[in-house]
Amino acid sequence: MSKIPENNSVKSEQPISQTCCPGCLCNSEVKYEVCQTTKPHSIKSARNLSTGEVIFRELPLISGPRLDHKNDEKLCIGCCKLLSNENKIVCPNCSLPLCSLDCDGFSPRHDFECSVFKLGQFDQNFKYGALLPLRTLFLQKTNTVQWQKIFEQCDVDFVLNRNDEIEYLVQKFLTPLKKLEEETHQIILEDKSEETLGKIFNFLQSNTHHNKQLISFYPNASLLKHSCTPNTIFTTENFEITLRAISGVSEGTPLTCSYTDLFSGTHVRLKNLKKLNKTCFCARCTDPTEFGTFFSALKCMGTKQDPCGGNQLPVNPTNEETLWVCDKCKIELPHKQIVKFVKHLGGQVGKTLARKVSIEELEEFLGKLLMFLHPNHFYIFAVKNALVELYGEESLATKIQICEELIDIAGKFEDWGLRLGRLLHELFASKTSNLVENKNVEELATTIAKMRKIAQVHQDPDFLQIFLEDESKLASL
Repeated sequence: MSKIPENNSVKSEQPISQTCCPGCLCNSEVKYEVCQTTKPHSIKSARNLSTGEVIFRELPLISGPRLDHKNDEKLCIGCCKLLSNENKIVCPNCSLPLCSLDCDGFSPRHDFECSVFKLGQFDQNFKYGALLPLRTLFLQKTNTVQWQKIFEQCDVDFVLNRNDEIEYLVQKFLTPLKKLEEETHQIILEDKSEETLGKIFNFLQSNTHHNKQLISFYPNASLLKHSCTPNTIFTTENFEITLRAISGVSEGTPLTCSYTDLFSGTHVRLKNLKKLNKTCFCARCTDPTEFGTFFSALKCMGTKQDPCGGNQLPVNPTNEETLWVCDKCKIELPHKQIVKFVKHLGGQVGKTLARKVSIEELEEFLGKLLMFLHPNHFYIFAVKNALVELYGEESLATKIQICEELIDIAGKFEDWGLRLGRLLHELFASKTSNLVENKNVEELATTIAKMRKIAQVHQDPDFLQIFLEDESKLASL
């Protein structure tokens, strides 16, 4: 059963020289430092870090269902496990559903919140997304130190429209709580204003980690700055988050991670980051060609009388008002027009990849996209990636060619990523097929070396198994 602690804890690795942070459980030399001179705070490496090295492990301070969780999907309020409608186990006090009365998330953390939850009756219209904002609000009673830190990190300029959710919390829980306080002449929660609830929603939008139907707040991991060329990666297992160095990180370097899909174009990444109150001016985001990949480029159609064939690229990729200019004929197009057209194509890509399609259908669809998009465009990448998974030995040469194309692009963005790792595996499997007579062992060894780094960084059990099998196969050639 997944374990959710009452309070968060942080563990680093190796012999201790000083305390990392309040409440730290580490027995180890400090690997990172919190920079409190910046707002919001950030963290940097306290010494040189090697590839795949664990920087820290951390358990969440608070966890709860996603804010947009569907009401018709019943959840355990302790561990957020999806429950069947036949499940009848509930908290005997507040009547909220549980996977088991022994769920680690149920007690002792539930003791205080239960007294408030029981004020709002559980029914078919209960909004699970209310749990996390309430648990954050309850920190003023259960963990005053972290409550104060959260408000120090709040960005007053970042405002979300959460009026409906706030109204639900007030009517369902906080108004009954206020009435109880008046009847008992006892203050249970000092601050329960709508303004504070608004700040909490803003904070949760910007500082939490999303994992399927669960949202968690990790105080130290939340301090990582975003970069589209990150130097760390985090993985989550049983609520514990593990932060590892992607490659060698020098002492004093700010630690960064990615909060968006690195296999989307710059304008899409920046749009997603904006929703999280983040932005990015990294080397990739400020490069119109995205490291020479043309990952966001469109084909310039020119005019009816004079077709062009050049590439439409943004002049200033981080500016929402930028012009897109052809690198051949210099024709200019407004950003909004480009974004609207790409969004339309993206909808078609999403619908096509969501259904079961044949290789022939997907190849035909790819041909249509190539009329408008650069061969390396991120939507072309997605469709080609789907084709790689469909191709069998009857299309071995085509599969190898596409794998090599995608690996070249992926390696420029994530030479440590699992997506690249899977492509490398597909390439290795194709090139070691019985249909391939002359196997280039040197090339295969290079592929395995790249996979080894990915396995080292991620420590993903499934990929590690694939890597070990491929490594063993190489040794037998």
